Amino acid sequence: MNSLSFRLPWNAWYGDEHKEIHHPRNWQIEVAHLPEIKPVQTDAIAREVGRLIAQVANRNPGEIAIAVDDLTRPISYAFFFEQFLKELRLLDPVPKLKIVVGLGTHRPLNRPELEEKIGTAPFQHAFVSVHNHDYHHDVIPVDIEWGKIPIKINRHFMEADFRVIMSAVVPHPFAGFSGGPKMVLPGLSNIEVTRRTHQMALMGFVGKIGNVRENKFRKILDEFMQKIPVDYFVGFLSGEGRECIHIQAGELFSTYYALTDVARKQYTVSLNRETYDVVWLNAYPKDTELLQIDTAFNPVLSAQKPFWNEETIFVVSAACTKGLGVHDLFGPGGKLYRPPREKRLLKNHLILFFLPGIQPDTFQQVFWSGYELHNNVEALLNRISTLLQKPGLDVVVFPVASIQLISEDG
Repeated sequence: MNSLSFRLPWNAWYGDEHKEIHHPRNWQIEVAHLPEIKPVQTDAIAREVGRLIAQVANRNPGEIAIAVDDLTRPISYAFFFEQFLKELRLLDPVPKLKIVVGLGTHRPLNRPELEEKIGTAPFQHAFVSVHNHDYHHDVIPVDIEWGKIPIKINRHFMEADFRVIMSAVVPHPFAGFSGGPKMVLPGLSNIEVTRRTHQMALMGFVGKIGNVRENKFRKILDEFMQKIPVDYFVGFLSGEGRECIHIQAGELFSTYYALTDVARKQYTVSLNRETYDVVWLNAYPKDTELLQIDTAFNPVLSAQKPFWNEETIFVVSAACTKGLGVHDLFGPGGKLYRPPREKRLLKNHLILFFLPGIQPDTFQQVFWSGYELHNNVEALLNRISTLLQKPGLDVVVFPVASIQLISEDG
């Protein structure tokens, strides 16, 4: 093939490579990269560690709990915990530390995955224990009800004297941005509460992606979280290679909302054309599980006006290293599972999925039967050329679509 190529970041957490996509020479490719920003240096992270240690020393707790997000979020906290534990063990007395992975209803992380997320240092100290959140057995009442539903929170987190949330802040389809207070509700809650939060999305009680200040979902959760004390929040923003490009820490609510303002700027891209023949949405860094790649549509959801026309074809690509994945609410057999249907915003548009490791029976558990699954990129490109018989195609590629937003002016 007489071709050029573009590169897609690929296989988050399980290799983090780049996939070269060779395309016909007459295709005009626009890659909508995130704004360039240097990664946060290790000394800046070390300073934030020092600030947290000062808070801990001032409170002198017997036990600390730090809630962290799982591999559906992009940032590794290995260096942070390495530095944190070096300083924590110098305190007298040394407090116990429990690290709790806020899984919500996702699958638990195994030991190698935990080491990817938090590093090896936490496993080298007797005063540290690491726990996957278990909504079946590890939740306790907090004397708050949501309607008639008792709110229960992870006991390891609630029984600690000093509670910390660490999370990435990335665009979220109905919560505006992920992380912050959402790490506890629903990240560390009982499944009945998690179900209630997700039902709000299905019923439309949500705000627009990228908007947390006018978001019904967040306002309700924040009211509950005001009654569940959290002592400190450390938030991170991600670059295209999952590197930390911004860190901000302090009181939970003020820090989180200030960080979302920064996030909106860092995750927003501008486009050069009004419409495109092909919109390519690469699900990285949420490309590990089929049940997570729907966030690749975030640029579409965030657009103030369509950057596609009636004939535009959409492509979604993802490694899906872990196959179908696990979501005990929205996954097959889950309490909120619904048969796949055509996407309302893209009605009558063909969506082609490039998922090399996914078989048709698995694909059709998650996505509508009117969409096409492709395991071979050459066949995919030939299919596009056949469908759009034009001398040249205008193609926009979102390399990290799951964390990208579209600017208001297109």
